[in-house]
Amino acid sequence: MSATAHIPASSMNPHDILMSSQGGFSFENCARNARLEAAGTKAPGFRKTGTTICGLIYKDGVVLGADTRATEGSIVCDKN
Repeated sequence: MSATAHIPASSMNPHDILMSSQGGFSFENCARNARLEAAGTKAPGFRKTGTTICGLIYKDGVVLGADTRATEGSIVCDKN
């Protein structure tokens, strides 16, 4: 549920109505991350796995797709 779901649409401006229905990436933590970095906090690293996963949300559900290969470093196995 979005943060604005409890507010009647008639009391919201058009920008808020549009943004409440949008998914995707949010930059709301950028200021927090900048403060943490300035305080010397080291961000956690990421792990590169080589796996590709893609998701799509549509009005009736969700579709997820993934590759069928397994990877370990430079080794790639394909069961097909």
